[in-house]
Amino acid sequence: MPPTRHRLVALLIASAVAVTACGDDAPGSPTATEASVLSTIEQEQLTAAEFLDEAGTGDDEVAAAAPPTTATPVDIDEEQVLDDPMVPPVATVPLDERPALPASVAVVGDSIARSATDLITSSISLHGIEILAYDALESRRMAEWGGADLPSGVSAIDDIVTVGAEPELWIVALGTNDVGAGTSQEAIQDDIDEVLAEIPDDAAVFWVDTWVRDLDDRANMFNLLVRATLADRPNSWVLDWHALAEIDGLISDDGVHLTARGQLEYARMIGRALRDTFTRSQA
Repeated sequence: MPPTRHRLVALLIASAVAVTACGDDAPGSPTATEASVLSTIEQEQLTAAEFLDEAGTGDDEVAAAAPPTTATPVDIDEEQVLDDPMVPPVATVPLDERPALPASVAVVGDSIARSATDLITSSISLHGIEILAYDALESRRMAEWGGADLPSGVSAIDDIVTVGAEPELWIVALGTNDVGAGTSQEAIQDDIDEVLAEIPDDAAVFWVDTWVRDLDDRANMFNLLVRATLADRPNSWVLDWHALAEIDGLISDDGVHLTARGQLEYARMIGRALRDTFTRSQA
């Protein structure tokens, strides 16, 4: 049994959570390339319309123009990474089959999502979606606690539900630390099931898959299990971070965490998933 329940993240975020280094796994200071990306974001002061386009929003007709795609990695020139659309979710949803854009969201993740908090919250908010909770902690695992101060993803979801929040979409960015811990396939499957069991059946789910450079076989095993499990759950999709992470410059030297450039593309991936999965048309 876990110790006393951890404190719930503040709901109804008024401002983005301050991003801190990811504990023992934190990458070093930004390189000149990363700093230039941050400068572009912070100093050019993109208009809402410009960021909407870069974050993956925009007209449904434009989003529908791209054919459905699978999780197969694509060969993309490194120099195009900040300009071109990358990989949509596992399959782009045809325009006439899309559910309505959710009005609210909760994000539960580990240090990957924590490092990109500001950009992810901006990408989501620019779609007009209310962020009810954003709970991301370094070293977090899906269902296993890491001591009294490191609650699991399951516990975080349970806390959000317990206080009465009812997000229409859950973005789950968990699994990297379970891959790194050498968790067995059977245990990983059980933990995936436990995470999803905490999320109300009528809520949509985005699950961001994993990339661990030195454990790619295990990361792929985890990703296949997530895909197979979500295939049986309505309104649930896997976001293909694994394919994007293969592009040079998005992952730090530790082979796991995001560079500043990677944080930007991670957030854009979520924005494009919102664009390519849901419709904003009014009934």
